[in-house]
Amino acid sequence: MYTSQNKVILPNTIVNPDYFAFNTKNAAFEKTIQMSVKVSKSDASILIQGESGVGKDYMARFIHNQSKRRDYPYTAINCAALPRELISTELFGYEGGAFTGAKLKGNQGKIEASNKGTIFLDEIADLPLDLQATLLRILEEKQVIRVGGTTPIPVNVRFLAATNKNMKELVEKGEFREDLYYRLNVFNIKIPSLRERMEDLESILNTMLSKACEKAQRKKISLTAKAINLFQQHTWQGNLRELRNVIERIVYLHDEDTFDSFHAHEFLRADQSAEKTSEREYITYILHKTNGNRTEAAKEMGISRSALYRKIQKYSIE
Repeated sequence: MYTSQNKVILPNTIVNPDYFAFNTKNAAFEKTIQMSVKVSKSDASILIQGESGVGKDYMARFIHNQSKRRDYPYTAINCAALPRELISTELFGYEGGAFTGAKLKGNQGKIEASNKGTIFLDEIADLPLDLQATLLRILEEKQVIRVGGTTPIPVNVRFLAATNKNMKELVEKGEFREDLYYRLNVFNIKIPSLRERMEDLESILNTMLSKACEKAQRKKISLTAKAINLFQQHTWQGNLRELRNVIERIVYLHDEDTFDSFHAHEFLRADQSAEKTSEREYITYILHKTNGNRTEAAKEMGISRSALYRKIQKYSIE
């Protein structure tokens, strides 16, 4: 990686279509990316922090792709999306007959299956306390014991974790283990919010829009300078996720090839009022987009699956 005119140029190994959002003119974020490349060479754990929607998952995959583990498995697990009773078997696996309905031969957990690779634990703050103790033991002993088993299985896995919560406050409240926090927080990477790097918005906006138009097989939409200016004045509380949602609505609902300030007002106003007046329609739209997959829908909206269930019940969505 090298820099040119205060812009970080990412290596050619990056293939995820959303990594362009890491190309930056922001000096602080540039240092963050440079640090990420450096720490990717280590096997120590990394805690990635930032608001919901800033791209913590993309940063985790970016680090994996820069590491010596790039040719081995990369597994992402959302700790908030998995039901409480499934987290332990999902992470640690289980022996045959460990519980009703278990496979006779047992099953590998995600950690065991990712040997030599990387495990990304998103929403780590939502991991139950008892499982935090188990995870800590795996980090220290580098071996996993399946649910219902007694035999330690050696694992060589690099752990990345992410959260949008204040971990120190959770530790002080006794809601997150202090020893696990320090075990995960060997390196700390903080991703700035989109509103903190407004100098990047125009580039991100145009690239996202171009890719979305290509995917929708429609002619590219051109943004006027005044439209871009209005986007730059928006607060983007949902960060890249919110921007992506707005762009998708533009691509499928805007019929013209030029997008001006009038249209920007219209779409941003709709975005601001979506949660207040059209939350039911928004949830229905996301569920339709994810083919009814509630785990993916919750991830897309940046909320836990239990929170999504409550909203579905609240609005009687079938």
